[in-house]
Amino acid sequence: METIKMETIKMETIKMETIKSQEEKIRSLLQQNIHRIINRENEIFVDFLEIMMAQDQWLDKLNTIQSFKVTRSKLNKAIILQVKVDNFSNWLTVSWRKGSFKKRKEENPLQSSFRQAIYRQIFMWKKINFINAECSECKDTHHLHMKLHTDHKNPSFIKLTKDFLEKPINNNVPINFDFHYRCGRKFKKDDYLFKKRWQNYHQQNATLQWLCRKCNLSKKKIDE
Repeated sequence: METIKMETIKMETIKMETIKSQEEKIRSLLQQNIHRIINRENEIFVDFLEIMMAQDQWLDKLNTIQSFKVTRSKLNKAIILQVKVDNFSNWLTVSWRKGSFKKRKEENPLQSSFRQAIYRQIFMWKKINFINAECSECKDTHHLHMKLHTDHKNPSFIKLTKDFLEKPINNNVPINFDFHYRCGRKFKKDDYLFKKRWQNYHQQNATLQWLCRKCNLSKKKIDE
């Protein structure tokens, strides 16, 4: 009983921590194990398992996880967490940012769907503009591969979506959405034409830039 009580206190303490501090702890754990495979026999396996325990969709699948692998994206060197599960040969990429028990407020489903719809446009822009990239504000390249973010320069992403919705042809705004494993929500197949108009509008009107993490966060504070 005493052990159970101590574990309960420990869990409540974890939940009281801020999202930022929890994410920093997880990031530190992953950085220390870059390019490593952590099997069940490894003593830190349980630390990785806790990341998955905070995600509802994995609660009934924890015992199927065989191994964890930490890598970096070839495009921007972002940390990637992958798992290998029973009866499946490929590695599955999972979210480590959702490993905190204190959840972020869910983004507006329409905005989330807007973002998902232009994912490929953003990806291609990154790929084309990655060489010799630098932060548009501070020109820093020292931590380039670790902290460059893609940002909508002018107009902002919110302004783009607002202007798009103000056009009469787009007045039939979707209200139901499908779930997407990466971006939260996505447009349903029935809303294909609305989605396509948005993709074309974004392609023609968006101006993208690189920002380092510090400048991007500062910009968000100013915008808010």
